[in-house]
Amino acid sequence: MYYLMGIPQLYLDSNEKIQHIIINLGTTCYQKLFSGKNNDEVIAMCSKCDSKFIEEMYEKEITFLKKRIDDNFIKHQNEMTENTKQIIQSKQNEINELETKIIILKKDFENTFDEKINSEKKNMNDKLIDQQKLFQSEVSKMENIIENLEEKTKELKNDKINQQKALDTWIGQRKFSNNTEQGNVGEKIIDDIVNLGLSFDKRATIEDSSQVGGSGDRIIKFNTGDNCMVEVKKKGVVTKEDMDQFNSHVKKDFEENKCQMALFVSLETQQIPKIGNSPILHFENNVGYIGLHSGLTIEEKKLRIESALHEMYERYMNKENKEEIKTDNSVYENLLEMKIAKKEECENKVKKYTKKLELSEKDFTFSKQELNNLHKKIMNNKIVVNEKYIDENMYIQDLIERIKDYHFKEPLKKQTFKKIIIKEMNLNAMESKFINKKIKYTDIYLKSQQPDSNQ
Repeated sequence: MYYLMGIPQLYLDSNEKIQHIIINLGTTCYQKLFSGKNNDEVIAMCSKCDSKFIEEMYEKEITFLKKRIDDNFIKHQNEMTENTKQIIQSKQNEINELETKIIILKKDFENTFDEKINSEKKNMNDKLIDQQKLFQSEVSKMENIIENLEEKTKELKNDKINQQKALDTWIGQRKFSNNTEQGNVGEKIIDDIVNLGLSFDKRATIEDSSQVGGSGDRIIKFNTGDNCMVEVKKKGVVTKEDMDQFNSHVKKDFEENKCQMALFVSLETQQIPKIGNSPILHFENNVGYIGLHSGLTIEEKKLRIESALHEMYERYMNKENKEEIKTDNSVYENLLEMKIAKKEECENKVKKYTKKLELSEKDFTFSKQELNNLHKKIMNNKIVVNEKYIDENMYIQDLIERIKDYHFKEPLKKQTFKKIIIKEMNLNAMESKFINKKIKYTDIYLKSQQPDSNQ
């Protein structure tokens, strides 16, 4: 209810804050309703109108405002819709442009990628070809090195053999494959002494009695009709059994009158059982014993043996008259001087050949080490070379170790282990051949490690 005169009761009943709100609200309505009107017009309007009129005025204003708001909303909505359409169209155009660019870029990328792949492939192929050429070059070099080492090794072996032959010529053979060969060397020394002609009996001959049971190695037949049985031992130690055998031969030959004298020769030691260690001839009861030092050369030994035979011959021939052999001391002095000079000459030659042999052995050892290292390098780097250059034993041993260290998916059984190894380890042709022909099941497993064949 409005009151044109006086203050409304609602205002009076309200507290101060509500009163301020009523004043502000009234002021706002006043400005809205009576904007642009003078005081008289305002008074006239308010005096004629009641509250219903004011409500209608409010409703009209509200309706106008609602309509204005609705119109503005629709306009704004239409503008928003149009703008949205334009934005969507713009974005769609941008999307289309981007899709077009993507297609172009994709095509360019594919072309560039293909070109790059082809270029990389070509570069890799070129590098692979270069690597293969380099590899073949290295293989050729290694094959040449191996071939040269093998030739050098062969030459060193031949040099060593020749040097050993030279040493054997001067100081006598030291190594033998069996006792028969060793015995033949000693017997040949006696043959050479007699066949070259004894200084005291040029007509003496020699017979091989080694194949006759109960006799010595050789029988020397002098021009006087007397015979001398000779037994030679080329060994480091003369045993009591050797002496018993010799004495048995002497007794038999003397009883059968096959021989009148006998000589026991020890080529490698002066020590003879029951005789002693002496470089001179021991002659008693027509039996002589002589021991020679192992350091003497073959020629020196021949001279000593011939000298012993000579002394035995002279003492035997003069035995009936019981005369001692008388020899001019100057003869022995000259002989000693000659033999000492010959010995020194031989010693110098032995030193020379020994030094050369030692150097050759060092070269041989070094070459062998180089060859082994090269074989190891080839195996470790899995380089394929001609099979004729392979050290088969070293290669097989390396292959066995690799097999032992490899973890197989299938158990290795005795019947099928070769197929499993070749298949799982992806071996090359040469390795497969070694597996099939050279490597046994027992090479891979020790007896205690072998799995049960029934497993």
